[in-house]
Amino acid sequence: MLPPERWQEWAELSAAGVSQRTFVLVDSDDQSLGLALVRPDREQPAPAELLAMWVAPEARGSGGAQRLCDACAAWAAAKGSRELHLSVVLSNAAARRAYERAGFRVQRRELWNSDDGRTLDEFIMARPLA
Repeated sequence: MLPPERWQEWAELSAAGVSQRTFVLVDSDDQSLGLALVRPDREQPAPAELLAMWVAPEARGSGGAQRLCDACAAWAAAKGSRELHLSVVLSNAAARRAYERAGFRVQRRELWNSDDGRTLDEFIMARPLA
């Protein structure tokens, strides 16, 4: 779990929209149904990375994931990125299908150890940007 200071920093950076942006999906009553964070990849200058994607269960299958991915892609392209990357655990087939519908394709498979000692098996996916 991140400390409150990190969430505050995230919000401030996203509000500025210079080094990252968080997009929020809301319904007609202004209730939050999802979010996604996009920023330039910290290890590679050309691609951007889509992080912290979440869509509420009641909004899944409604095109919300597509709209969030498209917003992130547009922001990244406007910042000069040529590709948008993300990772998705192999066991999350529904998310992988949503990302594929949004134009992402699997580039490779990676294993990595999380800070809490778990080993995660993920697909690294990419979407080319115009």
